[in-house]
Amino acid sequence: MNCTGKTMPVVQGKTSFCTNRQDGRYASETYCNAFHHCIGGTDHIVRCTGELQWDDRKKECGWESFIRCGAPKKMLPNENKFNSTFCTGKTDG
Repeated sequence: MNCTGKTMPVVQGKTSFCTNRQDGRYASETYCNAFHHCIGGTDHIVRCTGELQWDDRKKECGWESFIRCGAPKKMLPNENKFNSTFCTGKTDG
């Protein structure tokens, strides 16, 4: 998890997305600015901050002008309910 302010967890899901997948980061099928962070079979859906979008090639959030999200994906809303203190006091990793 990059705790330098580029990403923030949205929800720890009980989805089947991470079943039989290695730990890692995977593109969202729905949103340009979110990705799945699989850890031990648990799906952590993470939203990129601000206007950044997920770059699946680099496995990081980046500026839209450098990323091709593809249709018909949309942007996960940037609302206060998605704010998190998950990274507070933690190092990158």
